[in-house]
Amino acid sequence: MFSENGYQIVENFATKEDIVNLRLAVSKLHHSGRSGGVRNIEKKSQVINAFANSEKVLKLVASHIGGEPRLARAIYFNKTENQNWMVAWHQDKTTAVSKRIACAGWLNWSIKDGVNHAQPPAEVFSKMLTVRLHLDATNQSNGCLRVIPKSHLLGVLPQEDVVCRSSTQQSHYCVGNSGDLLIMHPLLIHASSKASTPNTRRIIHMEYSSYELPESAEWA
Repeated sequence: MFSENGYQIVENFATKEDIVNLRLAVSKLHHSGRSGGVRNIEKKSQVINAFANSEKVLKLVASHIGGEPRLARAIYFNKTENQNWMVAWHQDKTTAVSKRIACAGWLNWSIKDGVNHAQPPAEVFSKMLTVRLHLDATNQSNGCLRVIPKSHLLGVLPQEDVVCRSSTQQSHYCVGNSGDLLIMHPLLIHASSKASTPNTRRIIHMEYSSYELPESAEWA
């Protein structure tokens, strides 16, 4: 269960029509250099925006974090033979907001693709959820996500503690089919390896929050 383990696979969430339309939408996104990721895709594709803000998705998100969830950011990832990478064990500690917030606890400000990013206070993460839609089947051979169950219960950790946990606790590969969703807590420790048999592994990564931001800021 999500509440216990910090992640869950929701099978057959997207329809075949959804997948066809979203595959076409991501094929039109502009990649920078050899990067396998494209940020702010909800601002670059009406099709992606419509899916990310659809009643079906928001209802699922609200069932886990309550309130009125809003999309904070969306990123497209694709591992191919030419764009193949590994991601070290980490927690997702950064989010995107419309402007800088002067309140205590908002740390490590930066600008990414023209959008303000920061690490929010710890209490914000209880009102956040990550949703990853698989546009292709994902498995160990094409570099699927690997997670440490229940690690979200540890709170925000220094990176050295994350590395220590990754070497001592059992992990799980998040294998899924096209149309499946992976939902996960942002503080769940996770990583991914390079694809050993790269072909294509397209993911639409969406982050939501129902936390009310201070200073009239908005989720970006």
